[in-house]
Amino acid sequence: MVGYAHIDGNEIGSVSVKSQKQGQGIGRSFVKYICNKILAEGNEAVFLYCVVGNRAKSLYDSLGFQEIYTCEYATKLNSLNI
Repeated sequence: MVGYAHIDGNEIGSVSVKSQKQGQGIGRSFVKYICNKILAEGNEAVFLYCVVGNRAKSLYDSLGFQEIYTCEYATKLNSLNI
């Protein structure tokens, strides 16, 4: 398997391409294919979830995605003290 995407309706929740295959245009072709499938199903827009610091943001920007809002993950380390 070279790539994976999680799709829910017209939202792309995640896209990944095997690290050894990155930089070969696979991600670009994959995202374009997914977008075309979503739009062909009658959706008027495609939404893509991308967190701050994601290295693929420049790819998404070049494909015409526009930032609507900014999101960052928060984490809590495993600890007995809450």
